[in-house]
This record gives sequence, C-alpha cells and structure tokens, in this order.
Amino acid sequence: MSINIPDSLPKLLVLLGIIGMAVGIYVEKELTENYYVKFDKYDEIQDAVTLESYVVELEKKNLLERAKQLSQSLNVVNPIETNDSITSFIRVFSGDKKRVILTDTLDKYWNNYLKKQKSLDILLKRKEIQQKNINSEEKILDSRKEFYGNFFGIGFLLFIIGIGTWSLDNSKPSEKIVKQNDKLYKFCQSCGFKFSSIRPYGTEKDKTENLAFCIECYKKGKMSEPKLSKEDFINRKKEEIKNKGWLSRKLLMARFHSLERWNKDDYY
Repeated sequence: MSINIPDSLPKLLVLLGIIGMAVGIYVEKELTENYYVKFDKYDEIQDAVTLESYVVELEKKNLLERAKQLSQSLNVVNPIETNDSITSFIRVFSGDKKRVILTDTLDKYWNNYLKKQKSLDILLKRKEIQQKNINSEEKILDSRKEFYGNFFGIGFLLFIIGIGTWSLDNSKPSEKIVKQNDKLYKFCQSCGFKFSSIRPYGTEKDKTENLAFCIECYKKGKMSEPKLSKEDFINRKKEEIKNKGWLSRKLLMARFHSLERWNKDDYY
C-alpha cells in the first residue's frame, strides 16, 4: 500500500489538521463512552439500593405489625422497639411462657428483616465505593479531555491555516483572458468544474480555445452569465454541494472562492 505525501505545505497543513482533529474527536469520544459505562453501573447500584430499601421497609413494617398483633393477643409487652431508625428485638428464652412463645414466633420475622437489612448495607457499601470511583474517573476524564482537546484545537488551527494558504496560492493574480492560453487549469475559472471530454474548454470569437473557462461558461468570446455576481454564484454552489461531506464542502468552497473570474474584473 502506498501513501501519497502532500506536494505542498498548505496541503500538508490541511492533512495534519485533519489528523489532529480526528485524534481529538475520537479519543474524547472513547473516554466519554468509557466514563458513562461506569456511570451506568453506578446507576444500576443506585436502583438496586432504592429497591432493597423498599424491601427492608416492607419487612420492617411486617415485623412491627406482627409483633403488635401477637403481643396484644397474648397480653404481653411488645418485644420489638423502634427508636428513630434503630429497631431492636428483646428476646426472652425462659420465664414467662407467653413471652417465650412470642419471642419464638417473631424470631423468623426478625431474621428475615436482618437478612434484608444486611443485603441493603452491602449495597450501600458498594454504592459508596462506586461513588468514589466515579469521582476519580471524572477527574481523570476532565484532565484527559483537556489534553486531547488540544489535539483538536491545534489540528483545527493547522487546517484553517492550510486552507487559507491553499486558497491564497490558488487565487494569485493571473493574466487576462486573451493571455490565459499561456496557463493550464484543472478547473474552469468560472464554475469550478473539472475540464473533461464532457466539459471541454470555452471558445473565443475566432473559435480558438480558452483554457481558463469551460464551454458552459464561456463561448464565442462571451460569458454565459455576464451579470452573475460572486455572491449569487457562491449561494448557488452552496445549494449544489449541500449533500456532500463536511470536508468535501470545505475544500470545494475554498476552490470556488479562489476562482479567477470572481477575484478579477477583467472578465466582465
């Protein structure tokens, strides 16, 4: 596979600019996606915490209601005590038979509650750890985005300088129409299309070829649209190339702005 090296400094600057911008955009996109993958995992843990908290509250409510019903039916002191967020179970293993029965009956509900509470505590710990990781990743992301953002900035600057220099090179003053047969052009200096068998050179009054303009723009020594302004020409071209890629549009617009017809008054 061969690689074509740009044959001029402006083209090299444009190429380096495109590479720099591409690297900046690609790396920033990758870093951002990796960050949000980890953030999504944190969201999953947060959802799990919310759900498990709801389950714990249901277990606690069930425990308290059961304890209240049994203590009333047995006419003994309720062994489940709640103080703010703290719930305690005062067990009785001997002595008053009714209290022992109540303790044994509530033991299953209490263990279910403790099991769910323990599961919630583990999730909360995981959430805390993941939160620290997210904060750390966010700092790393910001620093790396700033670093690779410089690639885009420098690349954009090189691209603009390259395009500008390229345009200046292409828009250097040239001779009048009558002397333009001394130069060879790749593009019509009026419409910007490439010369080809389908789009041949224009003609002078004496039927000789004019190597600056195509037959569609210049025929028998006259412009096809002598009153067309540069502004109207540019607007027309913008509409024609609106479906092309971003880079193609940039390069074509640079070509259109550099065409000799629209930078000299010698052709009107």
